[in-house]
This record gives sequence, structure tokens and C-alpha cells, in this order.
Amino acid sequence: MRIAQRILGGTAVLLLLVPSLLAQEKPVGPVLETPGIPLKVQIVFTETQGERKISSLPYVLILTGHDNLGTAQRFPGRLRMGLRVPIMTGKEGQIQYMDVGTNVDCWAQRMSDGRFRLNVSVQRSTTYVPEGQSKSMAAGAEIPAAGGANPVIGQFSSEINLLIQDGQTIQSVVSTDPVSGRTLRVDVTLNVVK
Repeated sequence: MRIAQRILGGTAVLLLLVPSLLAQEKPVGPVLETPGIPLKVQIVFTETQGERKISSLPYVLILTGHDNLGTAQRFPGRLRMGLRVPIMTGKEGQIQYMDVGTNVDCWAQRMSDGRFRLNVSVQRSTTYVPEGQSKSMAAGAEIPAAGGANPVIGQFSSEINLLIQDGQTIQSVVSTDPVSGRTLRVDVTLNVVK
């Protein structure tokens, strides 16, 4: 009986010590993540009409790629570029402004084989003025001259997921506007910044 009491008493002491032993194993201070990899991501929008190149617009983002997917998504690269275009609303000549331009968001995760999982979200809006109406040019966009008719707004958006290696360029999207017949191509290049 005394042996059983000693065993039970010893077990009770061990059960009381286990939580304090486990608590001592926890690291002191914040856990540091592995440093990220500096990356340069270039996105080029090339617009053509048939065989004729209309424009080629490059956008460059510097961001940090991470080994951990959650960390990569927490530190995206973001770019916003555009104009606020006046649009006449109602008969009283009220004006409302609409954002027209390019938005790019991306993040990168380094894979075990050295490639990168690159997620790129692009949105691009452009203005078109029907043929024969007066227009002026500003930053490559066609905008109606003062007092002209409202422009037609073209919209493009895409979510691009690539496996890409350092120095590689991938033609990721080709899209044709059904109204104008213009073709938009999106090329993505990734480089590790050294």
C-alpha cells in the first residue's frame, strides 16, 4: 500500500512539474522570420491593333519574396497610376470624376526548388472617344475636350498566378477587346535584386 502511495505521490509531483518544464522550453522574445528576398517585378502592357503596336507601358515594383505563403501575402507590392476623368451626369451639367488607369498588386513566395510563386492582380481602364468627336491627349489616354461627349470606358482585369524563376519573362495574358478589336498582352518578368 505504501509503495502504491509513493508511486501515486510521485506521479502527482511529475504532473505538477510538467507544465513548468514545458513553459521553460518556449523561446524568450519574438520569433523572427527568415529574411525576405528582394525582387524586381516588371509588368508590361502591350496594346496592338492588328499588326500595329499602339502602346507599350511598363510598370516596375520592388517587393520582398518570402518562404512562407502567409508572410508573402502580408507584404504585397502595390502600384496605382491614372487620371480622374470628368464625366457629365444629368441635364444640369453636373460633373462626376471617374478613376481611369492601372492598378497592380502582387506578392511572391519562394518555392523549395528556387522558383517563385508570383501572384499578380491587374486592373486597367482606358477611355475611348467615338470617331469624329473632338479629343485631347493626356498621359497617353484619349479624353474628350472640354464640352465634348462622355468617353467610353474600357475595362480589363486579370488575376495571374505564375511559377517563375529569376530572370524569366512569361507572356501571361492575351486579350482582345470585342468593341475596338485591340489586343492587350501582359508580360511579366521577375529578377532577384542583388
